[in-house]
Amino acid sequence: MSVSDQGTGDTIAAFAASSANVTAAGSHALVFGGAGTMDLTDTGSSNTMLGGTGFDSVMVASVASSVAILGGTGAMSVNDQGSGDTIAAFASTASVTASGSHTLVYGGTGALYVNETRSNDTIVGGSGSLTAVMASSVAGAVILGGGTGALSVNDQGTGDTIGALSSANAHVTVAGSNTFVFGGTGALNLTDAGVNTTVVGGAGPETIAAGSSGVLVAAGSGNLTFLGGTSLATVFGSTGASESLVGGSGGLIYSDQGASATVTGGSTIVTLFGGAGGSVDYISSVGGAIMLAMGGNETLDAAGSSTANVLHGSLSSLGGANLLIGGSGNDTLIAGVGADTMTGGAGSNVFAFFKQVTSGTANVITDFTSSDTVLLSGYGANQAATALQSATSSAGSTTLTLSDNTKITFAGISSTNSLAGHIFSG
Repeated sequence: MSVSDQGTGDTIAAFAASSANVTAAGSHALVFGGAGTMDLTDTGSSNTMLGGTGFDSVMVASVASSVAILGGTGAMSVNDQGSGDTIAAFASTASVTASGSHTLVYGGTGALYVNETRSNDTIVGGSGSLTAVMASSVAGAVILGGGTGALSVNDQGTGDTIGALSSANAHVTVAGSNTFVFGGTGALNLTDAGVNTTVVGGAGPETIAAGSSGVLVAAGSGNLTFLGGTSLATVFGSTGASESLVGGSGGLIYSDQGASATVTGGSTIVTLFGGAGGSVDYISSVGGAIMLAMGGNETLDAAGSSTANVLHGSLSSLGGANLLIGGSGNDTLIAGVGADTMTGGAGSNVFAFFKQVTSGTANVITDFTSSDTVLLSGYGANQAATALQSATSSAGSTTLTLSDNTKITFAGISSTNSLAGHIFSG
């Protein structure tokens, strides 16, 4: 069967034909596939093709527009160079090359493969798997895992949006620029080799490997595993999730939002912000960390670190009781606006109290040794001597009371003899 149609509103049906060769050059034609192979070339406008049980091969020319191609139960191959077209795989296993513009592609129950080379197209997956490859010439494309099928995307474009949504598993490689990726209910695995990538997590677990250019991550409610790269990465954690991060050679800024987080340092200093109700554990033998508590009760723990770290209590007006724990290196622990408990760990540690910050709080140092130093800033040169003279001891611990009623209790220190020569003020 061979048909060349230049008319308007015509209907062409292959049905039981062993093969059909159709050219649709008119408009509003309705073409039905059949049991055999159908080859359709569309150069018209507003035409519709419905696939059959046989194999359908469709070529949409660049002059065509607003064409609808709907899959049947047979396999389907589409080369679309048109504008404003709609392709729906439905029950078909479909392979689509989209080189036109503003094309809308829907997956179905079968596997869908899309090779995208132009801009502003939208691809939505179905219950079958969706594999999308976006060339460097692509800009402004949208790829959504709209169904439950697996999602695989390799994106080299610019300004594209990729959403896992309800996909059971999403594997995304970003090698373009200004890409926005958001997770869904299933697992998201992202490899970032792009520039200025932004990732927003979903309810499913996320595994993100950063590359050589900056990445911004806002974790979702699912567990997060993050591997840093050679450029500075910024990660905002979530609440209540479990988060594991490894800083790369480019550095890491991490802000906990109440999760239980473990951060393994890279070769450079990492900056870690705590979150209310959360805990941040820092592990490293290189680099070092600056750890700052925010508002609310939280734990900053560098016990697994042998580097020189800075741990700072909260500066927020919300305050909070913070637990600051140093490691085996020479750490600096700075009291915040709340009641802080500080453990220096091994090494020669500095415990610092700034009058403009602490002002009347009750703090505890759990493991003060002769290798440690206490710095009282803003209290005047005589504050150290005055506080030692008025110190009180009880139950094997000694408490210093400063001029603003800030209290420092040294657990396990029964007298001021162990403190003399280790406290300095100014």
